[in-house]
Amino acid sequence: MKRLRIAFLLLLILALLSACSDKDDEDYRYPLKVGNTWTMLNTIDYYDIHAEEMATEIDTVYIEVAEQIESPTGELCYRVEYWYSSDPDHNIGYDMVVNREDGVYQLGWKLGYGLGPFKGISLSYHWTPFGFGIRDTNPKNEEVWLTTPKLILPSKCEEGFSWIYGPNQHHLEVGYWIMPQESVTVPNGTYKCYVRKSTCLELEEPLDVFDMYAKKGLIKFYYESSSEILDSNCNLIGEFPFNQKKELISCDLN
Repeated sequence: MKRLRIAFLLLLILALLSACSDKDDEDYRYPLKVGNTWTMLNTIDYYDIHAEEMATEIDTVYIEVAEQIESPTGELCYRVEYWYSSDPDHNIGYDMVVNREDGVYQLGWKLGYGLGPFKGISLSYHWTPFGFGIRDTNPKNEEVWLTTPKLILPSKCEEGFSWIYGPNQHHLEVGYWIMPQESVTVPNGTYKCYVRKSTCLELEEPLDVFDMYAKKGLIKFYYESSSEILDSNCNLIGEFPFNQKKELISCDLN
């Protein structure tokens, strides 16, 4: 009887280990269900030429899976909307995203609120939850559907995997790398994350951007850079840090 109990316990332990192993090996799927929401704290550090010191801008980004739609090719995908608390006009941008067998893809977008230019910095840019390297060739800000969809994250997030997207009419040439997994702490908690590094290959001084993903979606985005600051007469004041990060505050998933 004692041997039978020991054998049963061993089988139970093996079953649990197998279940855990299978869970770790599951393909990554972004939580794309209508009604899913995320709230992220957006923090930007920059040099304020009026105060002559570093300053910080803070606002909130709201993200929601708004609806399931059909792409021009007939593929079912999801429209993921986002907007900033600092935008007085409440402009809503969105990405068209889908989980395919080999990974998460961005099929297109419509840009929302663009941050900047900040005080003393001739920099204005757009960020979307799934977009980095978007080429500014759409002055009317019309909806864009990519001829070649962009891989956001492979379903098998294996360290060392890399790929390049672009260049094309709507997107710069960007290289992507899957980095070692990290334990990431944000206001919403601590997550074991897949880390993707993105580098725009068309810039003279490439900028490394890091996105960190877990089962709940995007957990953190950040980059650290520097920017040349000019005065009102376009004279160089100096080069100062320009850093940005977005961190998950809360999420509500179906």
